[in-house]
Amino acid sequence: RPLTTTTTTPFTRIWCCFEESIAVEERDTNSLLLDVAATDLCHVAHVITDGLVGAETRVLPILGLLCKSRREQSFPMDLLQKGLSVDIATAQASKEEDKTRILNSVRCPRARTWALDTPFPTQHPRYDAVNRALASHFALTSIQQSYRNGQAQAPSSLWQALRSDAERKNIQVSLTGCHNFRDPDLRILIDNLPSKLQSL
Repeated sequence: RPLTTTTTTPFTRIWCCFEESIAVEERDTNSLLLDVAATDLCHVAHVITDGLVGAETRVLPILGLLCKSRREQSFPMDLLQKGLSVDIATAQASKEEDKTRILNSVRCPRARTWALDTPFPTQHPRYDAVNRALASHFALTSIQQSYRNGQAQAPSSLWQALRSDAERKNIQVSLTGCHNFRDPDLRILIDNLPSKLQSL
């Protein structure tokens, strides 16, 4: 999903939020991936991916992870962290009926077609769950980027976003290239893992 340094429409447009929500809701099945692309002020493209891509998949895994780490190191961090505040209930839509149907499909995923056109509430636990899932996805990537870029410690807001995604069962994290990551940081990571996590 593309971003630019002046607009972050994937975080504010209802269809983009819907597609992102589907990806994070299916994260435990590994059937869908969520990649983020952005251009910086020099119009250079950067991509953060779920997993290895291209030539990275054709070398030893440790080398592929190193290549991925170097590729993603220059991603504009300020844009990535905007994902921490995604709120699908306030996302914009060109057609109001699109927003109504999308929020109802999130709120009642097994609803019949007629239910999609009913008025949607402005607040719902399912909205909150999707927001937390998206925030933790971007927080995890931001945490890795923080250490790869030489920060002494990742901001507390990132750890909080990761910890708050209570329904998350699986996490894939690579610390390849995170030279400043030390034992105390590992303890912080462990302390902030989601409570229902089953696989790391």
